[in-house]
Amino acid sequence: LTLTKAGSKGKHDINIDVTTTIGDKHVPVSVYGWPRPDTSKVLSKNTIDRINNVGTHMVPKGGEFWNVSHSKAEKELMRGLDTGNQCRRQCYKMLKADVQTWKSRSTDNYPGISSHLLKHSMFWMNERHQPNDKDYWNQKNIHTCYTDSLKAFKSHLDQCKLPDYFHPMNNMLGKKNKDVCHRLAGCVEERRNELLHMKLLK
Repeated sequence: LTLTKAGSKGKHDINIDVTTTIGDKHVPVSVYGWPRPDTSKVLSKNTIDRINNVGTHMVPKGGEFWNVSHSKAEKELMRGLDTGNQCRRQCYKMLKADVQTWKSRSTDNYPGISSHLLKHSMFWMNERHQPNDKDYWNQKNIHTCYTDSLKAFKSHLDQCKLPDYFHPMNNMLGKKNKDVCHRLAGCVEERRNELLHMKLLK
């Protein structure tokens, strides 16, 4: 069930998904192999422990089947993604705002594209992009961080492949319309080029 709160003038609508859930203490966050060796390189032990502690719950898939949901783990990870003056969450918010703008300008609202996908793209960006510069994610470097985040998201869209961060065997873009993914990839590339051009002019 999706509830929609109409946005005020000049603002986007807000969609809220509501579903039945069943808590499950017997299915750990680590059921699909998380954390991975690279995870501990980008997340503190304290953050990993907190994510493991929130556990999972079950959500209906259809018929008599249920899926393991990591929504609580995702929320905890997003909460602990930044330390100090870092900009990962800000990059996510910027991408979310850009996608909402592209949706509002499209004829079909890019069906199937949600902020949930953007979170997982950022989670993978954080884990896979391990720069030598320890200050890479500093707010002062947000322009580079965001253009790199756009590049990573575009790569997922081009391939129609975005693994679930906590369940990598599940391709979150696998059942999405390829034309939608590729058109959105074009918007992402255009935005990235625009930002890179602006930096060159400074």
